[in-house]
Amino acid sequence: MEQTIHQITFSPTGGTRRVSELLCAGFEAQSTLTELCAPKDGLKYPSIAADDLVVISMPVFAGRVPALAVERLRHIEANGAKCVIVAVYGNRAYDDALVEMEDVATEMGFHIIAAVAANAEHSIVRKYGAGRPDATDAADLKAFASTIAQKIDSSDNSTPQIPGNRPYRLPIKGAQPTAHSGCNKCGLCARECPVGAIDINQSKKVDADKCISCMKCVAVCPTGARGIGKVKMAIMNGEKVYIQHYDSPCGKMVLASVGDELCLCDWSEMPCAERNMHRLARLMHATFKTESTSVLEQAMAQLNEYFAGTLTTFTIPLRPVGTNFQQRVWNALLQIPYGTTRSYKDIAISVGNAKAIRAVAQAIGANGISIFIPCHRVIGTNHTLTGYAGGLPTKHTLLSLENPPMP
Repeated sequence: MEQTIHQITFSPTGGTRRVSELLCAGFEAQSTLTELCAPKDGLKYPSIAADDLVVISMPVFAGRVPALAVERLRHIEANGAKCVIVAVYGNRAYDDALVEMEDVATEMGFHIIAAVAANAEHSIVRKYGAGRPDATDAADLKAFASTIAQKIDSSDNSTPQIPGNRPYRLPIKGAQPTAHSGCNKCGLCARECPVGAIDINQSKKVDADKCISCMKCVAVCPTGARGIGKVKMAIMNGEKVYIQHYDSPCGKMVLASVGDELCLCDWSEMPCAERNMHRLARLMHATFKTESTSVLEQAMAQLNEYFAGTLTTFTIPLRPVGTNFQQRVWNALLQIPYGTTRSYKDIAISVGNAKAIRAVAQAIGANGISIFIPCHRVIGTNHTLTGYAGGLPTKHTLLSLENPPMP
């Protein structure tokens, strides 16, 4: 087979490109590579002739190909060239990715002669497809290439039957990676982000509207400081959320942990508990199991000390689950010292928007880790108790516990 071969990949973490390279190596001909998962100002599109062979390789994101990959692919002139489409997946299946690629490539003017579905290491949960493509995959891809080459040499231009559904499954917004304390502010993640979602001057800041959850920033980070967070990672790793019940002097509570962190401490007989459990299930795709863990045991032990009046500072690692704004409000609550109170206006000012009192109140009401994140220490400007998820009598009890009357 004597043809110019163009590899066109969208490979944020390298697995898709590796599959493409192994497949094209089996053609025993030189090929050129165009990487579409690059910053916009660094994109260079190939010139394709009608007698060239084009191998388009894309990762599978929740059963679909990335919208950005399709958008950038459409900038290439097909000129009727023969095309092999490759869907690379790292978990359960490729679902509608191949048929979507078929539709896009055909619409562009490519002539599809072969389709390949291949495994690579999952871009987030590395235990899925760990080490793939491996030696066995390389041999299989080489064999596929040989079969494709024979088809081309025999002038067989038939298009294969490609599995998938039309309409395609609905796209799902993926987890968005952020930086933790190990970030050295080198800015590499911002420079490599294909959509410019990361602020070059504040690499911990991510534009949620721009981020496509491709995980390229995670792959290129030299210190391993970027990720999707321990809770989401734990859920994707198949870890369950464990729950236990606790009888406090103020009423029954439900506690939950994931990994080594507490993610729920709520008043189980109040409406808020069911609401917060639903939120955990929705945002974390969680399944709950009633079973004790070391974190839950420690949390209950510290609650015992707190209600006994002997503990003023909790040391349990927390993992609240909520929006970025809610997280900012909850972090502000953690700064309220034991035995003191703040107003809703105080919290609004501390998060940088003195006029956001109502939004702050809603975020406080959504706090699912009561006592540990001390929303009971927030009162009205006129020193009234206002609302509390555990009820006003409970709020009064907690504040009295922390501020016992003088003898």
